[in-house]
Amino acid sequence: IAVLDEAARRFTEAVFLPAFKAPRGLKRLRALFENWITWPEHAHLRGGCPMHAASAEYDDQPGPMRDAVVERQRLVARELAKAVKMAVDTGELRADTDPGQFVFEMFGLILAFYHTQRLLGDGAAVSRAIAGFDRLVDAHRAHAAKPASRPAAARR
Repeated sequence: IAVLDEAARRFTEAVFLPAFKAPRGLKRLRALFENWITWPEHAHLRGGCPMHAASAEYDDQPGPMRDAVVERQRLVARELAKAVKMAVDTGELRADTDPGQFVFEMFGLILAFYHTQRLLGDGAAVSRAIAGFDRLVDAHRAHAAKPASRPAAARR
């Protein structure tokens, strides 16, 4: 559990804290997504995302470790839902956007990314994940909102 706590701390430092520098709304939401898919590489985690690995390892093993993994995953989902709600509040996403559904689909993109990049070795995984995120955002974008520009590093 101490190792999981350290991974969660490093994840927060690499994914959430830099994203909080972006303005609330789509820019912050995009930063969260892009930071998340690149953090194992930037943190030199040769085994990929430790939280993803722990989720796969302990998803069907009751006990304190599974409980710790679930708690941390739920915390990430809650924080992402807040970021989605902020994008709704800024008027960039439609008022009828369901933050829980948005986060569910965002998690799906992340999991597909890790599987495609790590297991299948698909060199296009980053661009595919970003394209999927763009479609997700576009499906919920308020009609008057302008597309948030992607950082140059993300346009690989």
